[in-house]
Amino acid sequence: MERLRQLLSFVEILYKSGCVQSVLQHSLLQEPKSTSGVEALQAPTAASILLSTKLRDLVWSHRMWPVVQLCNALILEVVRRQDAGEARSAETTCRELQEQCPAIFSEIDVRRCTKDASRPAVISVLQRYAAAKSPSEAVEGLRNLAAEDAAAGAQLCADKIAALPSDAVLDHARDLVAALLDAIRLEELPELSKVLELFLQRTGSWRSGDKSQAAPVVHAMVVDHLLSTPRLHGLLDVMVSTSNAVAWAEILQQRANKSRMAAELLWRYHQQRGQVRPEWA
Repeated sequence: MERLRQLLSFVEILYKSGCVQSVLQHSLLQEPKSTSGVEALQAPTAASILLSTKLRDLVWSHRMWPVVQLCNALILEVVRRQDAGEARSAETTCRELQEQCPAIFSEIDVRRCTKDASRPAVISVLQRYAAAKSPSEAVEGLRNLAAEDAAAGAQLCADKIAALPSDAVLDHARDLVAALLDAIRLEELPELSKVLELFLQRTGSWRSGDKSQAAPVVHAMVVDHLLSTPRLHGLLDVMVSTSNAVAWAEILQQRANKSRMAAELLWRYHQQRGQVRPEWA
């Protein structure tokens, strides 16, 4: 009866939002489900399905699309009202949706819900949307969030990695790390370095089901991705110079023979600490 519980929770959240009437009158509910040609003209709208379907049938038929459309309309309305300085915040509504009915909330059209919204509202929606996804499904939502707010993205990424099961394969964690690093904007490198340092501290104890991997696993993933992505080399340089979250000498030494960038960073690492340049550098 989990589907019923989440559906009833959604109805309660809709009622508490204070914008029931405007949500029910939203034009989104008058749109047919995306199809093409003649089928688009004949397809029922979300409003018509909700009006003609009993609650019992809606739960058991697995036809949750009209409820998801209703959720889209709710988010659009609370975001609009927040940006206008009215009613409760989008963060409050999205948090309740994420916690109480994630099966519905995780299916929203996130691009449509955040179009033309203010940055605080966009971050609220993206953060909660990505959190509602399972770790293996969270990559797209994480990428969107990290592009808007690196700190929020890093926190979510750490949470998703921590939530991976003990027998998780390394690729699941690696995909999350890649999504975070590839999406962040390289605007304030010192601040971004601090964000990643905190991320590395939070994920330092994570272990995967692959017992052959030496700890800390996520540190190696982050360094390898930074080394393999030229766009991120400047960020890696700043991190090596300022961050203490990683055993840089050891981790760069292990990669110096195959990566010129790793060798150069290792040399600078020793040089900054008044050490003599090694023969191999």
